[in-house]
Amino acid sequence: MRIIVGLSGGVDSAYAAYSLISAGHSVEGAVSIMHDYTDTAGAERVAAALGIPLHKIDCRAEFSDSVISRFIDDYSHARTPNPCVVCNSEVKFASLMRLAERNGFDGIATGHYATVRRIGERYAVARAADLSKDQTYMLYRLPQAILSRLILPLADAKKSDIRLAADRLGLVPRQQSESQEICFIPSGDYAGYIEERLGKFPSGDFVDREGRVLGRHEGIIRYTLGQRRGLGVAYSSRLYVNEIDIDANRVVLAPESASTDAFSVRDVVYMGMSPEEAPTERELEVKVRYAARPVRAHVSFDTEGGALVRLSLPQHAVTPGQSAVFYDGDTVMAGGVIVNDGAMQQSLNEDI
Repeated sequence: MRIIVGLSGGVDSAYAAYSLISAGHSVEGAVSIMHDYTDTAGAERVAAALGIPLHKIDCRAEFSDSVISRFIDDYSHARTPNPCVVCNSEVKFASLMRLAERNGFDGIATGHYATVRRIGERYAVARAADLSKDQTYMLYRLPQAILSRLILPLADAKKSDIRLAADRLGLVPRQQSESQEICFIPSGDYAGYIEERLGKFPSGDFVDREGRVLGRHEGIIRYTLGQRRGLGVAYSSRLYVNEIDIDANRVVLAPESASTDAFSVRDVVYMGMSPEEAPTERELEVKVRYAARPVRAHVSFDTEGGALVRLSLPQHAVTPGQSAVFYDGDTVMAGGVIVNDGAMQQSLNEDI
């Protein structure tokens, strides 16, 4: 097969390409230029070490429109986005697929830790063997057209084994670090990045659940549900962000992180199950954050791209803007974006 491999310059994508070459496939590499901070040197080194051509894909316009604009809008409306989820589906994999189609490649591949599974006429991602590195949560929005051509060589691999093999083969520098969480903001100061573009967000009151003023906040974009660090409020115990009230420009603090057993999602993407199955009710597992443990849930999908989720156990800091990804066993069935609506608010109020 002729396969185009997305190369980041890191150990995982490098080893993915190496394993495909070793299996006898005709492999070429591609690196996506997402923004002005993209460094292609690592991908160039990997391609040279493997002796394969490297394509450079300029995705800056798509990345700005799909990822950066949404990132700024979400934080401005008290949502906490996950830009990598959007980038994967709308930029990274999409651009790789277009390159493959233009140049007659049979498949596309990346170094993600997941596997592709066929369920009837549909395709879905399922958890990798190395559960500590599983990335299915980040891939839940991939469309069927991409999944049908996607190869994930690291599905059965262990990160520790790949690191040793890559060191032995000299594919990447021995002490190379993992990639940054927000690649287009090298400083990590996302609030400063947003304010450079929109202007300074006004300060306001920190209040307790009864509305008593506890201090002053520095602008709502600097806070997210469940946050306890960087609040700067003197109190007899730790305080957590429980609510962000945009209209009143207030941030509600409490000694406990808010928990909920119900919430809604929008923009549902169906993977292992078909959209034609909605409306339907399913007993599934759900992850409400990338690093969260799955929890059993009763999920009611509707025909408008939404779902109501009732958790078997309350979860802390279920955060608007983050993704809820639904699993049947180890397979992704669907996923959507968490919203702060009546279902969540009622559950929070009952908990209080």
